[in-house]
Parts: sequence; structure tokens; C-alpha cells
Amino acid sequence: MISKSIPCVRQKKHTIRPPRLTDIIAETIENSYRDISAIISAKIELTKLDIAEMIASVAAWLFVACLVLVGMAYFMIAAALLLGEMLGKTSLGFLAMGMLMSAIAVCFAKLSPNMLKNFFLETGICQAR
Repeated sequence: MISKSIPCVRQKKHTIRPPRLTDIIAETIENSYRDISAIISAKIELTKLDIAEMIASVAAWLFVACLVLVGMAYFMIAAALLLGEMLGKTSLGFLAMGMLMSAIAVCFAKLSPNMLKNFFLETGICQAR
């Protein structure tokens, strides 16, 4: 009888190869890219929120300013009518109020143009960021 020889099967040892330098660099670049993208996205969202807050603040101040202007208009009309009644003619009351408002406008425009700007900056109505 002829004996068959069974070939020896060598078992390969599975070893974990150490990562190559190029793999490490590629992984580091990918992680850095993801981190930078996340930071930029967060900055964009924060900027959007800041802009929305500024717009809401401006809208609120515009609303208040409109209410004040309407109230001032009623007050000025009432004062003009009162002056007109005291002077005997309604038109003289409106003329006197017009002259008063013109004098105030000239005062702000020529004599102290920075006074209103400083007032708004000091009260916090307009904030320099």
C-alpha cells in the first residue's frame, strides 16, 4: 500500500501591522477637517443669532420711536392750537410752533452736531460692537 502523505498545512500567524505614517497623517487631516467644519458651522450659527438679536433690538427701538413721534406730533398740534387760541388766530400758533421746531433743528445741526450722537451712545441705544 502506498501511503499518501498529507501535506502539512502551515497556519499563518495573523499579526496586526502597525499603522503607516501616511495612514496616520490622512486620519489626522480628516479629523482636523471635521473639527474645523464643526467650529465654522458653530460660528455661523452664533453670527446668525447675533444678527437676529440686533434686528429685533432695532425693530423694538423703531416701534418705540414711532410711538414717541406720534405722541410728539399730537402734543405739538395741541400746543399750536393752544398758542393760536391765545394769540387770536390758529395760524399764528402753528407759525410759532414751526419757528420753535426750526430753531431746535438749527441748534442740533449747527451748534452741537455731536450732542445727539453722544446721547445715543451713552444711553446704550446705539452700541458700538
